Amino acid sequence: MRRKADDSEIMNRVLALSLIFLLGCSRKPAAGPTLNLEKQFEQMMTGVLLVGHSTLDNRDGVSGEERYSIDRVTKLSGYVWMFQARMKRSGHEIPRPTPVPIKWQGTGP
Repeated sequence: MRRKADDSEIMNRVLALSLIFLLGCSRKPAAGPTLNLEKQFEQMMTGVLLVGHSTLDNRDGVSGEERYSIDRVTKLSGYVWMFQARMKRSGHEIPRPTPVPIKWQGTGP
């Protein structure tokens, strides 16, 4: 029997893939200096390892250490970027494509 967490993971993937499809279809390249800044951001975030802790709703304290390996970042549309990441859970690396809204202020995100 499938666990609720497995169903939730499947729904997360379906939603992420749907978002990629819908936003990717309307993708237009940026022009001029903005394009250069976006390319720099993509390069800066490629091959990055993020280490930290998180919290859960209705629970006190923070989780144990979490590690996310970011394989690459690409701009989808507008201010939505797709982070192709992997996270370790129970000794297994799980792919986590995650759309992230990033708004720029001047020359940085």
